[in-house]
Amino acid sequence: MNPPRPTAPREQPDDTATAPGEPAPPAAGLLLRIYPTEYRRRHGEEIAALHWEARQAADGRVARAREDLDLFGHASRIRLGISSTTVAGRALAAAAPYVLVGAGASAVIGLVPTIYTPESATLRPLSTVFDGLLALAVLCAVAGRWTWARPLALLGSTAYLLAALVVAPHIAPALIPFLALVIALLLSAPPDLQPISLRSRWTMLGTAAAIVLPPVAWSLGVPGLVPSGRTPWPLVVMAVVILAALARSRSNPGAVAGAFLATLPWFCNVLAYHPTPMLEIEIAAYGALLLVANGVYLAGRVRRSRARQPVG
Repeated sequence: MNPPRPTAPREQPDDTATAPGEPAPPAAGLLLRIYPTEYRRRHGEEIAALHWEARQAADGRVARAREDLDLFGHASRIRLGISSTTVAGRALAAAAPYVLVGAGASAVIGLVPTIYTPESATLRPLSTVFDGLLALAVLCAVAGRWTWARPLALLGSTAYLLAALVVAPHIAPALIPFLALVIALLLSAPPDLQPISLRSRWTMLGTAAAIVLPPVAWSLGVPGLVPSGRTPWPLVVMAVVILAALARSRSNPGAVAGAFLATLPWFCNVLAYHPTPMLEIEIAAYGALLLVANGVYLAGRVRRSRARQPVG
């Protein structure tokens, strides 16, 4: 589920621009100042011109606001060193598909009325709407529409979090870490590294199906399967998928780091919902996964180092 190799990041224009050659409005200048000084010196005029063109082509206030938001996001990622040309940016891009599919597939489980989920009665009607948005995000991702999938997942997760804080504050502490990490990881991923290759889409589809089908089958009466969206089953599936990705991408530090970043929301889920014995087993399992992944990665580095050494 790793995104394609990065190209140079798209220089998203800034609100700082009016027409080329005209003085920039104050708001535009403020957005440009988010960029590091050296980066702004080298690329500021080009970014401003591109942003002005994008705003001219935008139809309506919402579209223009989206262009400003894109610029703000690009400037913030450059400032934080998480553009598509850095290891941090590639790691976040590698984590995003796992995060979206894991959260979205769990939301699909929550849509099944016969499967218990611990939301309060007051939150349940709203959670159904937000789970629907996350489920739609997974469908868009599998269809290769990542530019739709990510905003839908962000909208569903953010609305879910806000609703929990307002409507059901007694269960919000259990939801906040998971949803906050999902939102942060999806927001931070560079948008120009999109998992739209055929292999990425099949992997996302297989992961979502593996998370969703056993609980749904149990709800339909198939014996011996996991009964709830809050069991370790999504964790187990994500661990297997991530381990497979690590074995395949052990020579790519960004992909390795991204795979482990994607596990952070699931650790929060474990801490929030699972009793102590199960928690200990799951933490031990992830510790073992970490050790295996490090071993695979280090072994790959040793083999590459030996291959580069001259013989004799």
